[in-house]
Amino acid sequence: KRGTENVEVASQSYFNSDILDRKYGGNSREAGDVSLEVQQRVIKSIINEGARVGLSDKEIAIALATARHESGFNPDASAKSSSATGIGQFINRWDMDTQVDALVNHVYDNAQLARKKGYGDEYIYALHHDGPALDRTGLSKSKELVMPYVSGYLKLIKEFRGN
Repeated sequence: KRGTENVEVASQSYFNSDILDRKYGGNSREAGDVSLEVQQRVIKSIINEGARVGLSDKEIAIALATARHESGFNPDASAKSSSATGIGQFINRWDMDTQVDALVNHVYDNAQLARKKGYGDEYIYALHHDGPALDRTGLSKSKELVMPYVSGYLKLIKEFRGN
């Protein structure tokens, strides 16, 4: 995925800030503008951390699809419209492992909340995007931009594990 947010850069955005020189960084602040090596490292980290915290393979696939949509697996991705940055577009900055931990734990919490409320898996990303109020466009984005990628990421997880 490449950055597609077609808005003016907000004053609180990090979109125009310099990229830090570190091992697992992006080429720019645009979603998806990152080397294949870094993308693979992010994907492996999400799979491993997801398994460590007890996510199901489907929930790990949702975390991967979320990372794809939010950042294109670029640890340096920055929203133009807010101060959100990184793999899951949170406000924790620049450390890939911290970003993966935040995303995976957020997916875990959202999956638990969705189950508690009797919602389907498509609500995991909706809760990520909207929060518990579910009062914005998260559900439609989930159905259009996240959930269609879940089956492909399930296959990737099986390949990663050698199944």
